[in-house]
Amino acid sequence: MVTVEEIRRAQRAEGPATILAIGTATPSNCVDQSAYPDYYFRITNSEHMTDLKEKFKRMCEKSMIKKRYMHLTEDILKENPNMCAYMAPSLDARQDIVVVEVPKLGKEAAQKAIKEWGQPKSKITHLVFCTTSGVDMPGADYQLTKLLGLRPSVKRFMMYQQGCFAGGTVLRMAKDLAENNAGARVLVVCSEITAVTFRGPSESHLDSLVGQALFGDGAAAVIVGSDPVIGVERPLFQLVSAAQTLLPDSHGAIDGHLREVGLTFHLLKDVPGLISKHIEKSLKEAFDPLGISDWNSVFWIAHPGGPAILDMVEEKLGLKPEKLRSTRHVLSEYGNMSSACVLFILDEMRKSSAKEGMGSTGEGLDWGVLFGFGPGLTVETVDKGCEDAKTIIAALKSKGVSKIGAAGFCWGGMVTVRLAKFDCIEAAVVLHPEFDHLAPPELLKELGDILSAKPEVDSFVKIFPGVGHGWTVRYNDDDEFAVKSAQESHLDMLSWLTKYVK
Repeated sequence: MVTVEEIRRAQRAEGPATILAIGTATPSNCVDQSAYPDYYFRITNSEHMTDLKEKFKRMCEKSMIKKRYMHLTEDILKENPNMCAYMAPSLDARQDIVVVEVPKLGKEAAQKAIKEWGQPKSKITHLVFCTTSGVDMPGADYQLTKLLGLRPSVKRFMMYQQGCFAGGTVLRMAKDLAENNAGARVLVVCSEITAVTFRGPSESHLDSLVGQALFGDGAAAVIVGSDPVIGVERPLFQLVSAAQTLLPDSHGAIDGHLREVGLTFHLLKDVPGLISKHIEKSLKEAFDPLGISDWNSVFWIAHPGGPAILDMVEEKLGLKPEKLRSTRHVLSEYGNMSSACVLFILDEMRKSSAKEGMGSTGEGLDWGVLFGFGPGLTVETVDKGCEDAKTIIAALKSKGVSKIGAAGFCWGGMVTVRLAKFDCIEAAVVLHPEFDHLAPPELLKELGDILSAKPEVDSFVKIFPGVGHGWTVRYNDDDEFAVKSAQESHLDMLSWLTKYVK
């Protein structure tokens, strides 16, 4: 009889979650930031507020934004004058717009991601939809399922009212889904439309004006899955670790409330200071196990909450100007699109990296961090690492174990090398297939060089010719060569265990 553990093991993927495709979309209505103050005060019948208009002009000039995209046109606003007031009942009108347009914009981004992925949409097993633009039942996830023609049995997750940190949240959720459901392909969609937050100016609520100067509309979609099919799917980024934390002493720093007048936002002046004060602690928790403390040695996908936040984070961490280049580019070309922003930045980084001939989608670097922040004040981080192994090693050492070794197949071999590189283990065995989408020949050479440079670590590396990822467990019983290769790897592992386990 099959055991529960065997069933659970079969249900899980082998490798880490990877992003397999990215798609983005915006409304057709493009707004020039330099002309926006005149338009905004005219359409909201606020031109008599001359001093406030001058303040708003300065906000727009300092925003580092060139243009934004917005569903709301002048005609729509003229048809709904209450949306142009600061506090007039207008929720019904706003809802009528977003319940239709949010899933529609999400569909555009999703179609682009599915096209790049190159697989039938029937292979999508899970859908994660996120928006801070309105609430409805059935939700935008249901509407998108219908619009795309996904299978009725697709497993749906709807996230409303999360705010700007949610771009990291959806990746964390997709990672868990992909890694714990073998063969899962997760469609993630973030779609944001400012129809719920647009409102006229108020001399007593300048924090509302900040949002009017920064926010734009956009949707982004990614396909996430583990164990990509060789020759069919092309992994762009790996998702190896994810975390969320509430920043101390930040209650009320960013608040949003859905009311009769729409979604209102309130910001404290010291939001940039709060984020920059605590960002390094979050990074250390993620990267200490890897021995990484130079924040210029990783690539950056940072939510562009605004130029002040980016400037303070850059200064606090000593980042070189080019580290936030992709983030600043997206802010300049699209504004702050809330949850969709970090996915736009992923897309921008992989495209610019390819255009410049860099060795990876992350500006030629192997490791990177994605972080978003929003109401709470909540920070969401996604990065690459081997935290699970580090936790186990720490637990073993706390029990008095003095020498620890690690062995890895395929992607596990890469983790084993990382542990050896940073003096976490005393012995390392790497058994690797010749063909692996996550470890091409040049990377295998790099891994071998790392172990060769660590004579204090007793290491053994063996590359198995003619086989691919998962060759030790997912082989064809009728293929004599495949069976022989798998058995050989098992014997090598047993020999290692016999040598070291006493």
